Amino acid sequence: MGCFTKFIKHKKKIIWYNYMYVEEKIPVDIKKFIPLILIINIGMIVSLSMNYILTFAIGMGICLVILLCAIPELSFALFINAYYVILYWGETINQGHAAVLSLRVICLISLILYVLWNQVDFSFIRNPIYLSSILLGFLLFWGVLKTASPEYGLQKSINYVLTNIFLLTGLSILSQNPKRLKKLLIYLIAIGLFLTVSGLVKAFIIGTGKSIRLTVYDISSIWFSRILGFSFILLLSFINIKSRLFRSFIFAILFLFLVNMVFAGSRGPLVALFITLFLYFMIFSKISLSKKLLFISLILLFIAIAFLVTPERYTERYFDLGKAKDITSIMRKIMIRNIIPVFKKNFLLGIGTGGFSKIVTGGDIRVYPHNIFGELGLENGLIGIFTFTFFLIYNLIYSIHIISSKKVPSKIKNLIITSVLIISFSLLNAMVSGDVPVNEQIWIGSGIILGLYTIQRKQYQ
Repeated sequence: MGCFTKFIKHKKKIIWYNYMYVEEKIPVDIKKFIPLILIINIGMIVSLSMNYILTFAIGMGICLVILLCAIPELSFALFINAYYVILYWGETINQGHAAVLSLRVICLISLILYVLWNQVDFSFIRNPIYLSSILLGFLLFWGVLKTASPEYGLQKSINYVLTNIFLLTGLSILSQNPKRLKKLLIYLIAIGLFLTVSGLVKAFIIGTGKSIRLTVYDISSIWFSRILGFSFILLLSFINIKSRLFRSFIFAILFLFLVNMVFAGSRGPLVALFITLFLYFMIFSKISLSKKLLFISLILLFIAIAFLVTPERYTERYFDLGKAKDITSIMRKIMIRNIIPVFKKNFLLGIGTGGFSKIVTGGDIRVYPHNIFGELGLENGLIGIFTFTFFLIYNLIYSIHIISSKKVPSKIKNLIITSVLIISFSLLNAMVSGDVPVNEQIWIGSGIILGLYTIQRKQYQ
């Protein structure tokens, strides 16, 4: 136990270590880490013979950290799709924050190693997309100086930099290698599928008690539903594979994603997903109109079947929209009503980052309008809205530029379309849920577009 198995296959040059294979074509040379991993394994063998379980656990943890540092797409996939699972893993929220901070550091190390060992074009930092994101971060920090809720405003601004800007930068770098990007998408789908299976097991086998909204690992049902919708869109990018058997398998998984989204009871992500899919088939799909209508009908049928197989206590919430017991919708209306008169008095620069919480509760706590444009308008004024709109418009311009180019390979175009769908889905979600830092999927899609645009511009200029 703990010993290495080594098998070298000369034709494909695949090396097996601890049931892990590494292709030599991978830009980051993980083989440089093998001596260190070997030393740790020897230490684990010794610790097992002496029955030191704690030493063994530490050794395994160090090996995992080394693996994540050497494979940036894996560490970023965990940071993107397992963020909220990791945040709530511990007995206390402080343990969760410590775990997330550790993962951030691992992602940063993996990114630095990747940059050191590979040729990376950093011209994207002068791109309007990146510059507008930086400007938005500056506006958030500047808004802290004038807000009535400085503690929440500062926390919100820091989270924007550590999450949104970091993901935008990381994805802009990794996406310059389409093979790496493809692996990242596969890892993200795998994590989404793991959460989906966990949700189904909890719903049909373990049970959810009296809860009327399904979630797993104590994460919010809204975040759970958003992760599922995000994974759905990523998996959709593989639907063009020629194998009918594989396509059938993909359709089955897509259906499982939808069932879990219905179980989660969050209406915003489900509606956002349907609108995004409608836009995909009507704008980007090259099939005939009759087939487009057929696919849209199939999606509606999928959703209808998902509602039918879901117990009534989970679906009841979908039909309470606008009724007296629909507390969340009523609260959103109250929030928007509170925004309008304050915005009219502070329409240019806003009331400051995080200031909405003071209006609603009178305290310095995490409360936001559940509408990203309303939030930016109220707290950062028209300048904040214009900056974010500028960011979105340039994402659209670059996407159209790549998709319409005859020189760009179809695989790259499909990745761009997937990124546009990610932004569309996330933006629609952001109109009814979350604040700027927790709608990070918009910046994830933008990072992919920015990275792919950087290499395509360099290649065909």
